[in-house]
Amino acid sequence: MATNGCLHFDLTGSYCGDYTPDPLPQYSNTLFVFWTDLIKDNGSAMKAKAFDDYTIFGWYKMREYNRSGSDNSIEVWLYPNNTFEYRYGELDIKTHDVLIGEQGPTTSDIYTYLFFDECNTGTTNQSGCKNYDWNSSSNTYNTLLEDGGSLYGVGTGNALDCSNPLNNSACTGYAAAYLTQQCGIDALYSESCTLYWEAYDDLQ
Repeated sequence: MATNGCLHFDLTGSYCGDYTPDPLPQYSNTLFVFWTDLIKDNGSAMKAKAFDDYTIFGWYKMREYNRSGSDNSIEVWLYPNNTFEYRYGELDIKTHDVLIGEQGPTTSDIYTYLFFDECNTGTTNQSGCKNYDWNSSSNTYNTLLEDGGSLYGVGTGNALDCSNPLNNSACTGYAAAYLTQQCGIDALYSESCTLYWEAYDDLQ
């Protein structure tokens, strides 16, 4: 368990001691529950407990580094079938980036739920960086996750399942499959639909 909100397995090298999260890939065999710059203070705790059918690793009332009065509480629940769940309580980050994701044994076994990249913060500032902090009301991710939000993973790197191209817009063939689906619902959806002109003539 790294203070900065990461859970490492079979770690042999670097770990989430870096307080500036960058996009994946980063550290192998790691769950990035809420990677940001966290530190323990009075009342903070990092705990783990195993039950019969799951194990919980938790970070409770962790303070954002160099910022008093901030509390962050997160958990990861591990299940025997190799699935897991990230659970979130208080989230209070103002001056650091946040990464939520997972990485398996290789750099191709990665999945990023979220990289919150605040402009002029940390070591990565992408073209789409945010001009507001994590706590901002403009950050819908914080609204969705704080005080009860959760994310579920299958524990296999969560690589894209493209067995059906419609599963994700990043899948090869997504655009064509989406067009076929929409044309099946309504031939007038697009002029590219096979039966578009026939349907159009029927309306005249």
